[in-house]
Amino acid sequence: MSHDAHGEHAAFDPEAPDPPLAADEPPTPRWLPWLGAALFLAAGAASAVCGSCPCGACGTAGHASVAAAP
Repeated sequence: MSHDAHGEHAAFDPEAPDPPLAADEPPTPRWLPWLGAALFLAAGAASAVCGSCPCGACGTAGHASVAAAP
């Protein structure tokens, strides 16, 4: 079996500029990557806060400071 199909990969140049977008394809909004970064950081912060909870949950159930009086 011949490996001629790999010849098309040889034409790839990582330093070449990106091809222009098609006329009907809108560019990515500049705020979209920032939104993704903010969501990622918020999820990390929530994970850090919830991971430090002694009862394993973010709610108040199970905490000694809010336990029902006998």
